[in-house]
Amino acid sequence: LGLNTLLGETRSISCLMIRESLLDDELISILHKGFMANQTLSAIDLSHNHIGDDGARKLANLLGHQTVLTSLNLADNQIGSDGAKALADAVKGNQTLLELSLRLNPIGGEGGKSLFQGLIGNRTIEEVNCSCCGIEGDEAKTAFINLIRNNESLNRIDISGNDCIG
Repeated sequence: LGLNTLLGETRSISCLMIRESLLDDELISILHKGFMANQTLSAIDLSHNHIGDDGARKLANLLGHQTVLTSLNLADNQIGSDGAKALADAVKGNQTLLELSLRLNPIGGEGGKSLFQGLIGNRTIEEVNCSCCGIEGDEAKTAFINLIRNNESLNRIDISGNDCIG
């Protein structure tokens, strides 16, 4: 049996950590079906892998369908602006996610702007880490300011190591 099949069958696992395991977009595509079928996973940690924009799009799809996920850690992968945009669109309508980490991903100014704009409409997320993501530029800064002014659920955001505040 593959992990994707087991994920769909398990009824007890609430937290799955697959860190530093060379996961890439292709492997995320394989695991995606299992993630979608699972009804118990509330926390997924896929940090320190090789997930790019395609994998981020698959995980964004998960956020749109999976109703119990409260924490998603994608720190230190290879997610760029396109992947950040997909995640931002998914987060916008999600009502269960409380924590999201994109730390150490090269999402850049466009990805940061999209993420901040997507988070404005979310009413449940409490913690976001997008430190050291290369977020810069006036548009990202404006989106960040709007996020801080308009999101009432967010109580912790880490934007350390970015040039969007200056």
